[in-house]
Amino acid sequence: MQIKTIFPILLLSLLYMPVLTAQDISQRYGGDLNYAENIEPHTLNPYERVKPTDVTDHLYAMFYERLVRYDFYKNKTFAVLAQSWEVSSDNKSIIFYLRKNVRWHDGMLFTAHDIKFTYDYIKARAQHRSVNTYKSKSLGFIDEVIFVDDYTIQFTFTESQTDAANQFDFWIIPRHRFTSQFLPKTDKSGRLSVFPIGTGPYCFFKQTLDKNISIKVNKNYWGDKGHIERIRMWHVPDQTTMINRLLMGGVKLILETPPRELARVHNSGDYKTQAYDSFRIHALAYNNRNPILKNKLVRQAMTFATNRPRLLKEWYADKGEVLFGPVVDAHPYFNDNLTPRPNNLNETRRLLDAANLKDNDGDGIREDVSSQKALTFELVYPVSSVATETATQSIIESYATWMKEIGIKIIQRPMVMDKYLDRLFKAHEFDIAFIEWTFDSSYDITSLFHSKETEPGDDNFINYSNIRVDQLITEYSSSADKEVRRACMNSIQEVLYEDCPYTFLYNVDNYASIHFSINNAVIDPYYFFTFLPQWYIPEEFQF
Repeated sequence: MQIKTIFPILLLSLLYMPVLTAQDISQRYGGDLNYAENIEPHTLNPYERVKPTDVTDHLYAMFYERLVRYDFYKNKTFAVLAQSWEVSSDNKSIIFYLRKNVRWHDGMLFTAHDIKFTYDYIKARAQHRSVNTYKSKSLGFIDEVIFVDDYTIQFTFTESQTDAANQFDFWIIPRHRFTSQFLPKTDKSGRLSVFPIGTGPYCFFKQTLDKNISIKVNKNYWGDKGHIERIRMWHVPDQTTMINRLLMGGVKLILETPPRELARVHNSGDYKTQAYDSFRIHALAYNNRNPILKNKLVRQAMTFATNRPRLLKEWYADKGEVLFGPVVDAHPYFNDNLTPRPNNLNETRRLLDAANLKDNDGDGIREDVSSQKALTFELVYPVSSVATETATQSIIESYATWMKEIGIKIIQRPMVMDKYLDRLFKAHEFDIAFIEWTFDSSYDITSLFHSKETEPGDDNFINYSNIRVDQLITEYSSSADKEVRRACMNSIQEVLYEDCPYTFLYNVDNYASIHFSINNAVIDPYYFFTFLPQWYIPEEFQF
C-alpha cells in the first residue's frame, strides 16, 4: 500500500481488454517512450524508504519482479518468478518452484538464495525502521524460510493461512549485490538505490542530476521481450509545464492528467486520454494525540464544514466521487447503506458547542472552555521541490477558509515529500495532514485503523483506536469466507463513519494521456507499467 478509480462499468471493462503477446503483434521492436512524473523517485531500492511513492512503484514494475502477482479484478494469482507452488493440506506452509534460466540484469543467475535474502533483508531493515513497515509486518506470518535447492524454497507459517500464495506479492532483490551484513557492495554498479538490478522486462541505464531516468529493454528477459526499446522518465514537478511539454511533443505519456486539462489534451489531435482505475483516496487525517482532535465531535464538525462536492467540482471537474470512508464503490465490500456527510455549517456549530469549544474572547477563534486552549491546528501537506501552485495547495486554502468561518485557525505547513513522510510516519508531529492513500490490488485498509499499528513507520500514524474495529479487523483477516469478510468490512465502515478519524474527501478518476503512436497500452491500476512489454510503437513512428 502507498501514500499512492473510476467506476462506470464501461470504464472498468478496460481492465479486461485482451493483452496481446509478442507473437500476436506483427510490428518490429523499437521506438522510444518519454513519459513524465511530478515527484522525484529518490531511492530505487524498494526497501530503503519508510513509504514508497507512485513514481517509485511505477519504476519498480519495470525493473523488479515478484514471486506471484495477484489480480484484484480477476480474483486470481498469476505466477511470475515462481513457476508453480504447493500449499500444505493444513495451510501452514507453501513450497514455491522457481523458474530456471532467469537472469538478473547484470547477467547473474536468479535462484532461491535471492528469495531468502529478500525476506531476510526486509526483516533486518525493519529493525532499524528503515523499510516499509507495512511490508515488513505483512510478512510477519512467516515462521521459517527453508532453502530446499536453487529452484525450490519453502515457507512455514506461524498459523494456518488463507490464500497463502497471494501474500508473496513483494519485489525480489539480488543477494549478490549485498554483503552478508545486508550492506550494499561498492563495485562499479554502486548501490541498488541508485543503480537498480532486477529480473524485470526493462533495465535501468542511467539517472541525471535533475532526476531524469533512462531505461532500456531487457534483451535477455525470460518472458516476452518488451517491444519498446528505450524509455525515459522525465521529472517535471509542475503539472502545467508537464501538459505543455506533452502538447509540444517533449513527452508522449502522462500517467495522471488533471481533469481540467482533459479537453485541451483531447483536442490536440495527437493524444488520446485513457481512463483507468486506481484505488486512491484523498483525505484529511486527524492526529488523535492532540486531545481536542481526539474528540470525535470535533472531527465530525470539521467534516460537516468541508464542502467536498465543491472541491471535486472546482479542481477535478466532478470526475470522481465524494467519499464517506476509505472504501471506494468499485470494491466488492463497499457499504451501500452509507452516504457522505453533507456540507452543513449549522450542524458544525452545534457539534463544536456540544464539545465545549466556544469563542469566549470574541477574537473569532474558538477555545476549549476547560483549558482555554485556542483551536489552532497545523496542517501539513506535500509539495514539489519547486514552488508551484497546485490543486492540493488551493484545496488546503479553501479548507482553511471554511475552518476560519467556524472558529478554527489552520496553519498551513507545506513540506517536500521526504520531510512530510518523516513528520507523519516517524515523528507523528502534526495536527492535521492532507494525505493520499493508494491501495494495491488486495485493497487492505486494516493497517490504517488497527490500534497495534501505531509505532513509528506504521500506517495508523494518527493513533486511532477503537476496540470494535480491532475485533472486526481480526475477524476479517482470519476468515476465508467472503460473506463473513464482507460483513466485517461493512461494519468497519459503519464504525469509521461514526468516529470520523479522517475527513474522507474524494476519489478522483484517473486519465492517462497517450500519444496516438503508442499501441496496446493496457494499464495496471496500481503499478501502471505491469503490461508495458506488450505496448508497441509501429515502425513508421520509430525514430
